[in-house]
Amino acid sequence: MARLAVVGLKELLQVIAENKSRYSTIFVQYYGDHDDHGLSWCPDCVKAEPIIDKIFSELKDNVLLVSCAVGDRPKWKDQENEFRKHEIIQLKSIPTLIEWGTDRTVIEEDCRDESLVKQFFRLK
Repeated sequence: MARLAVVGLKELLQVIAENKSRYSTIFVQYYGDHDDHGLSWCPDCVKAEPIIDKIFSELKDNVLLVSCAVGDRPKWKDQENEFRKHEIIQLKSIPTLIEWGTDRTVIEEDCRDESLVKQFFRLK
């Protein structure tokens, strides 16, 4: 299991392209940018991050989690945000966890629910 952090759509797509043959599964965690104190402007993201981190650290599989910052609050709220408009991603809310290449997701407050996040990562 490995983890990478990226900022923006271009960097996300590049990391996925470079790693899709290395890992059996790629997960993406979308969240609001962090401030100077290391916290996201998004309160739901702040609450979800430690839960996602804890559960992901329990994985033993050959998987990659890409943590992707979607922008500051004004950039994210802009309906023309690149993540909202991307033909594949079409992100509607944060935090969101996805399994790349599938329709499997965990969205918003569900990202704070340990049992749902465990199910998402296929942990019992």
